[in-house]
This record gives sequence, structure tokens and C-alpha cells, in this order.
Amino acid sequence: MNAKLILFVWLLFSPSGLQGESYDNWIYLSKAPGWASENGGTSGGGAVQPITVTTVEELQIRALSPDPQTIFIQGTIGEGLHTTINIGSNKTIIGLKKSLLKGSLCIKDVRNVVIRNLTIQGPGAVDVNGPDCITINNSKNVWLDHLDIYDGQDGNLDIVNGSDYITVSWCKFHYTSASQNHKLSSLIGNSDDKTSDRGKLKTTMIYNWWADGVESRMPRVRFGQVHIVNNLYTSTGNDYCILAGTEADVRVEHNVFINVKEPINLSQRKFTAITVTENQFISVKGNTSGEGKAFSPPYKVDTIPLNKLEQIIKKYAGATIYDVKRVLPISP
Repeated sequence: MNAKLILFVWLLFSPSGLQGESYDNWIYLSKAPGWASENGGTSGGGAVQPITVTTVEELQIRALSPDPQTIFIQGTIGEGLHTTINIGSNKTIIGLKKSLLKGSLCIKDVRNVVIRNLTIQGPGAVDVNGPDCITINNSKNVWLDHLDIYDGQDGNLDIVNGSDYITVSWCKFHYTSASQNHKLSSLIGNSDDKTSDRGKLKTTMIYNWWADGVESRMPRVRFGQVHIVNNLYTSTGNDYCILAGTEADVRVEHNVFINVKEPINLSQRKFTAITVTENQFISVKGNTSGEGKAFSPPYKVDTIPLNKLEQIIKKYAGATIYDVKRVLPISP
């Protein structure tokens, strides 16, 4: 072990931080946890040689290539509202240090996509049917990891139209003063009438942080078997956190909610079940209970102890992978 790595480990796990336990392998995940590990796994571009892009044009060409691709983004690219990058199947996109996309990503009608370590800035939330920072539409096996996602015009992240086997990990969702209204972060399932979503929308949200400015949809769920585990909620002044909508089958466990309203919203009364267990609620208002027995995940995940979760999530959620070589190659 070299001197720099020894120093990093000492700082991370010294008595002021995470005594006696190592979370390094969790921060630099080599494989997708949760639902994206099922259905054959999610490997993106796999072990192909990475290619670095510095412009929107280069990124779009590579992202729509018919071949597997591993793409590094360097620097700031995009023009905001007018920039949408469409992603093809078998792609890994990783931001290098301090990389920023001003615009949105569209993952539609594809499978096996990995997006990691990127800041995605929307133009600001307003009440129009504009783009989300990321939309996953009718796609399977998608892994979003270590993303800083904020100010999406319509939302920050939507998972819709029969998408399946999705994992969202180590992401930070928030809004700034650029967003005036409609600060509604994430939908899973976009319509009560879309019964074709039954049996789909299987999603894991793990190690994420819903931070300043988010009003609701953290997430709002319809139809899917959704596992909300080991996340942090600190969006003071919000309306609600998690909403169980039509035929939602949701497990909420090992999360920490601090100074928020209505951690669990059951007002729709059309859900299948929502199990709420082993969470920590600190200075919250509103409902903290579930109802019914939700699904049991076919996979296992590691969970950060609740007394350490706030510290760890605040430090490492977002675009915080400092050495991208440690997450390549990715195999199922």
C-alpha cells in the first residue's frame, strides 16, 4: 500500500470518523448493488478501452455508437435547456474530476447502461413539461452511481414506461435558487393508468441524499417493487418525502430522516404495500409508518449503521469518485 493510500485510509477511518470499519469498497463499487445486479447484471461498456470526450458532439457520437463504449467526460459541456444526450445500449459514461454536463441525459429503449461520477445541472425547475436531468424510459439494467443531480426543469430523475432492473446509488439530489417551483425530484412510474408497468419498474435506491430544496418525490412510486434503503433525507421545508401511489410495492429500511415533513405519504390509498422498518426519524413531522407487507428483495445489500449514515452520505454522495481507474472494468 503506497503512502497516499495509507493517508487516505487513515483520514477516512480515524477516530473522528469511521472507527474500525472500512467503507472504501462501498464508495468505489465495482458492481451495481440491488436490482441492477439481477437479470444478468449491469456492466455498461464492460472492459473496452475508455475514450475521453470534451464536447457534446463527441459525447453524442460515442453514446449512440452500436458498439460497447466506455466514455470519460472531461470538463464542462452542454448549453443547458438545449442539450439532451441520448444514450445507447452497452454504454458506460464516467465523469472525470469536476466534470459537468449542463443539460440532460435520455436513456430510452435500451439496456445495460452505467452512468457514474458526473454532475448534471438542469436549467432550473419550473412548472412546465420540460426535460428531467435524467430520464430512464422503457430501458432495462441501468445503474446510476455517484451523480450530483440538480435543478432539472421538470424533475431531477424519472424512471418510467416499463423501465426495469434499475439501481440508483450514492447520488445527491437538490435544487438551488435557480429553481422557482416544481422542485419535485423523482418519479418511478408516470401514470396511474399505465397498467403495462405492472411487474416492471423494479428499482433500488441506496446510499443517496435528498438535500436542500427538494419539495417532494423522493421518490413517488407507482406499480414498481422499489427498495429504498440506507438513504439520507435532509430537505427541510419539504412537502413530503416518499409517496406510495397506485399499486406501489415499497420497502423503506435503514434510512435517516432529519427535519423533514411527512417521511411516508400514504394519502393515495391505492398502494399494494409499503413496509417501513429500522429507519431513524429525527425532528420530523407527519407519518412515519407503513402499511402491509412489501416484497422481499432477491439480493442482499450492505447497510451503513444509522449512527454513521449522515456523516458518510454527506461526504461521499455526489460526484466524489476521485480515482476512476478503481471502478474499471465493470463486469456483471
